[in-house]
Amino acid sequence: MLTSTTPSIAVSRNHSEPPRIEEHWDEHQHQVKLISWCDQNTDLYPDLALIFAIPSGENRHVLNAIRLKAQGVRPGVPDLCLPVPSGPYHGLYIELKALGGRASKDQSAWIRRLSAAGYRAAVCKGWRAARDVILEYLAASQEQEQPGETEQV
Repeated sequence: MLTSTTPSIAVSRNHSEPPRIEEHWDEHQHQVKLISWCDQNTDLYPDLALIFAIPSGENRHVLNAIRLKAQGVRPGVPDLCLPVPSGPYHGLYIELKALGGRASKDQSAWIRRLSAAGYRAAVCKGWRAARDVILEYLAASQEQEQPGETEQV
């Protein structure tokens, strides 16, 4: 159940271990795989069509970095956003890491701030962990929408 406002670190708890090749993937490869999975599953989970990347952590030419900073790009903002409410949360933010990766201080601060503001925010190690967090998040939304249950006051 997703009721805690404590930021989390998700590691895939899938039945099978990730293929060995994924152990050598960088964050880009994990994110591409996750977005591909989202695109392939929008029929089953229509809200996945709303997930988007927030390009803030790339290496850039100095002039372009200055321009983007002036436009509001902030260090540490999570990689992905799913702007769909679920349970007590306003939306989902994911900081996606390679399997051996760690969140920076700026990234951890953003995760804490977003969690305190009512968002589900997680650092996920690998695309499979991020997929699991997304599925758990969407399941809470579907449970909330179940017809037929009435609350007695």
